[in-house]
Amino acid sequence: MPDSQANIPTVLFEVPDFALCLQLRQRLQEEWGARVVGRSESRFVSVPLDSDDPRMELLLQAVAAWAAEVGLREVRFHAGERMSLVVASPGDV
Repeated sequence: MPDSQANIPTVLFEVPDFALCLQLRQRLQEEWGARVVGRSESRFVSVPLDSDDPRMELLLQAVAAWAAEVGLREVRFHAGERMSLVVASPGDV
């Protein structure tokens, strides 16, 4: 039986450790349906959203605000074929 999530576009956020993955998942879970994916040392927070979705900017703003709160300068993310960074505002870190 195929994975029902396999064909759903997702945005993957790379977070430096598992505890922070859990924090970001908790922050995004209710509104964005986030979950932690991956195994052992490579864990990501996955959000089912197409990179062309107009809500993408809102998602990135939410991650930037969280990053500033936890003291991260940036969070790498993968959306479709591209990889980029969410950068916390310098005044927030």
